[in-house]
Amino acid sequence: MSQGPLPNAWVASQNGRGLWGEALAAEMHGYNHQAGLKIVGEMLPQERNHVTLADEKDQYGLPIARVTVLMVR
Repeated sequence: MSQGPLPNAWVASQNGRGLWGEALAAEMHGYNHQAGLKIVGEMLPQERNHVTLADEKDQYGLPIARVTVLMVR
C-alpha cells in the first residue's frame, strides 16, 4: 500500500527554511510527484526475519533494501 504525503504534512516538514508565500508555492511545485510506502503485515515478528541493505545500488547510487522472510511451517 502506498500513500503520498499530504500537502499540509509536507509544508509542516519545511519549518525552519524560511519559505513563505510565492517561495513556498514554488518549492511545492518541485515536490508534486512524491510517494510514501507503508507495509501492512499480518504475521508475528520473528527474529530471523530482517531487512538489510544489499551491495547492489539503485539508479541514484543508494543501496537497495533486501527483505528476508523465513516462513514457519
